[in-house]
Amino acid sequence: MRKGLTLSTRLAILVMSTAMLTASGVGYLGYRNIAPVAIERTLAGLDANASWQARELSHLVNGASADLMGFRQIMASTS
Repeated sequence: MRKGLTLSTRLAILVMSTAMLTASGVGYLGYRNIAPVAIERTLAGLDANASWQARELSHLVNGASADLMGFRQIMASTS
């Protein structure tokens, strides 16, 4: 007597493998469509953040330079 897989077991395996392949295909195609947009938006956000931080650093440096000039003027006037 032969002990193989029953028809219902083979059909269950077939249905599960078909569902897995379909889900994988849909996931891959969705990733391919979303990835370029997500990368572009992320890079734009990073660029905006870097520009903002550069402006803030520039303001801090300008403020420190103005403070130093003010201290020099105070020291020159008291001497």
